[in-house]
Amino acid sequence: MSNLDNDFNLILREIYADFRATLKHIFDAMIETGEMKECDTSKLALFCVSSLEGAILSAKASGNKQDYTDAVEILVTCLSKMQKVS
Repeated sequence: MSNLDNDFNLILREIYADFRATLKHIFDAMIETGEMKECDTSKLALFCVSSLEGAILSAKASGNKQDYTDAVEILVTCLSKMQKVS
């Protein structure tokens, strides 16, 4: 639909950018409070959004919602490795 409707495309881009910015902000705050290891939070936010979008696409393509669950489980595992251990 976004390729047919410019207004829809603009709104979709704004939602996407806001989602990435929110994740970046959360990761930045976690680094500041010592909860998370130092990293490029812009790239981490992109990785998370891309992983979630890919998980959705995989589940739709396969017709198996377990694909989504499995992909998100791995994302959570990756993020937990970013946690700073005291």
